[in-house]
Amino acid sequence: MKKRLIISLIVFIAAVAVLTTLCILVRKNNLDPLGVDVWARDLAYNTRGEKGGLNYWFWRIFTEAGDLYVIAVLCVLMLIYTKLDYRFMIFLLGLIIQVFLNAAFKGVYQRPRPDAEMWWMVEKSTSFPSGHSTSVGFMCPFIIFLFLITEKNKKITIPVVAVFSLIFFIVPISRIVIGVHYFTDCVAGLALGASIAAVFMALTTVFIEYNILQKPILPMIFKKKNKEENVKED
Repeated sequence: MKKRLIISLIVFIAAVAVLTTLCILVRKNNLDPLGVDVWARDLAYNTRGEKGGLNYWFWRIFTEAGDLYVIAVLCVLMLIYTKLDYRFMIFLLGLIIQVFLNAAFKGVYQRPRPDAEMWWMVEKSTSFPSGHSTSVGFMCPFIIFLFLITEKNKKITIPVVAVFSLIFFIVPISRIVIGVHYFTDCVAGLALGASIAAVFMALTTVFIEYNILQKPILPMIFKKKNKEENVKED
């Protein structure tokens, strides 16, 4: 338990430090793109190819991994997998919190997005921090952590860890490539999401250690319904 809590604390401190640093730098630069933003933007635009080509669809498909409807599908899959136990409840609470915190940061900073002429998709909200990056910054570390400590079947754990590790890196890159975010937007989003993930990783550790809500709720509901139906038939 102590080892997991220490890891969670280290992740939290590192993520908050990165987020704080970027918040200060972006504000100090009057919300304008930093040097690294210009470099990453130019690199992306010079290598991404034409809109409608193979690269376009590659990045468009991967960027959807951080969208709300994909997250909704993932929630349903997690509900089925966990059978509505503590893991799903913690995951859902974390998702809700990261959405509200991201919206709060966007509202405070109001950073304009990059030039709309270079967009490969339409976005309406402000730029800092990236909402998609915040989502994967929370989901990916938390789900990887969850499967590593609770799933004993390696045939399930290894693919899950591989897929979500890939998503963690490729979604923020896709946001830069399709032209709707700066580099610092995406790194700040990852840091914000990871800091929230660290808190909920620690919470999960506590739930496991003290055996809190370990029994799945869905089977209990179905058993209760079956008992009621049997009583009515009798």
